[in-house]
Parts: sequence; C-alpha cells; structure tokens
Amino acid sequence: MNKGFTLIELLVVIILIGILTSLAIPRFSRTTDKAMELEAKIMLEQVQKLEEVYYLENKTYSKSLEEIGFEQQTTVDESKDGKARYKIKIVFANDSGFVAEAIPVVKGLHKYRIKEKGKPFKYGK
Repeated sequence: MNKGFTLIELLVVIILIGILTSLAIPRFSRTTDKAMELEAKIMLEQVQKLEEVYYLENKTYSKSLEEIGFEQQTTVDESKDGKARYKIKIVFANDSGFVAEAIPVVKGLHKYRIKEKGKPFKYGK
C-alpha cells in the first residue's frame, strides 16, 4: 500500500493557504499604515515640546527645526534609501503660536498637523 497525498489533497491545501494569505495581507498593510501614522504623531509631539522649550527661552516660537534641535530622519527617496515615512516642517511660527505638519513621503498616508496647544490631528490625505 502506498502512503502519501493525492494530487487533489495537495491542491486543496494550496488553495486554503492562498485564501488565508489573501485575508492576512490587507490586515497587515493597514497595521503598518497605522504604525507609520503613529510615528508622525509622535514626531509632531516632539516638535511641540521642543517649541515650548524654545519659547520659554526666547519668548517666541521658532520657524526652524534645526533651531529647536529637532533632527529629521532621512526621507525615503526613489532608490528606497532612508527611513522616514514623513517629512516634518514648521508652517507658521511667531510669538503667539506655531503650526507644524507631517507630510507623508509614502503614498496612502494621512497628513497631520499640530499647534502650540493640543494634539496632532489629520487634515488631509
């Protein structure tokens, strides 16, 4: 008596693996997008804290990330080099407030903004 699997049994297993994979990949993609967006929020909160320290010392908010001591990671370029999925920039700053934003370098992620008071919020795709 021969022991082993028939061709039909192997095809059924391959089809089941394909179905399970097709269900898992979209969930994994959404999870990675959420993680990248969380990274943007954390960076904006860091900019907010650095701006507050700068304000205490200078009685105005800074228009420069370098002035407040924020070091941006190298953004992803065409050759897929770099780490950052977002580019952080200060849009507006004076003695009464500031606005900083995180602009996605990777397609499909949301843009985020933060002001001198408050939490990061979505403002576009």
